[in-house]
Amino acid sequence: MGDRRPLVLFETEDAGGVKNCDRPFGLVGITVAFRKKPLGGNVSVSANRGLKKWFSMRRYGAFGAFKLAVTQRCKWVAASMPSEEDLRAWYDRWARGKLEVMREHGLEP
Repeated sequence: MGDRRPLVLFETEDAGGVKNCDRPFGLVGITVAFRKKPLGGNVSVSANRGLKKWFSMRRYGAFGAFKLAVTQRCKWVAASMPSEEDLRAWYDRWARGKLEVMREHGLEP
């Protein structure tokens, strides 16, 4: 009855050998969506049983929204919070490829 794998924060290699490209940060349950109206973007976090929450990049800043999403995911899956340096490294690696898109949506990396 459904998927009974334990909830995790990081991707693992034992997921059938398939690496999901939909995980921009390499973290499970953290995704980013940009929108035109109203101009901006959200970082969303999800878990099982329909838990989902969005953090606005306009309100919290792009890195702030990412950090809040990771914090929420850690609470939901009972994982320890990664260090600030790790968070910054994951975010910076993702943001380098999205600079033009972020500026186009009125956001600063």
